[in-house]
Amino acid sequence: MICFEVWVNGEKVCLAGVSESDVLTCIVDGERRGLKSNLHVGGLVKDEHVRWTQKRHSLEVGDEVIIKIVESDKADEPILKYPRNRQREIKESSNSAP
Repeated sequence: MICFEVWVNGEKVCLAGVSESDVLTCIVDGERRGLKSNLHVGGLVKDEHVRWTQKRHSLEVGDEVIIKIVESDKADEPILKYPRNRQREIKESSNSAP
């Protein structure tokens, strides 16, 4: 399977992977307030959200994030799983439509 091997400052954070038909994400976002940045590694497996990092893995100025795309027979187990809420997703997408 295709996986994301994620490293922060030379330390391996995780090897995240899902099957071919599922979704895998690795997001670094930033907030202007306090110049905070966060790392999110997660995905969607059938009707279940999965995460390999805590809700927010804080980053600081000067941190180095490496996301290496690799092939592996096995990925790390997600540390968090929770069901998808399709009704909420539909409601949120209809509220954000122009």
